[in-house]
Amino acid sequence: MAADFLTSILRRAVPTVPIASAKISQYRISYVGWDNQIRHLPEYYISCKGSVDFWREFKRRYPQWKRNALNIISATYGPLWLRDDEPTCPSFPSVEDLLRWLGDTIDPSGVTTNLLLLTSGPVC
Repeated sequence: MAADFLTSILRRAVPTVPIASAKISQYRISYVGWDNQIRHLPEYYISCKGSVDFWREFKRRYPQWKRNALNIISATYGPLWLRDDEPTCPSFPSVEDLLRWLGDTIDPSGVTTNLLLLTSGPVC
């Protein structure tokens, strides 16, 4: 996904908090499965440069962020919880899930979700 497009979407979503740039980032979580095998799963999130307050304001402005995230994440991992006070973007098991969450949260009509999914490409 073009970082400029993502940055533009986020700037419009929260115009009161300036950000220099935004990009999709990835990290891996590791855990031991029921069969004692170590598993490594990718997690994707959006990192923003320029303001530490962006995600706090985003969560205040869009209270449905949590419900939307839980609906997507719980389908993969089962029941879990998310903290309202964390100043970060929630992480998702796929780029598509992350973009679907962002689009559905800022524009329930689905137009932004479709644009984000259409413009997504290889990550990292």
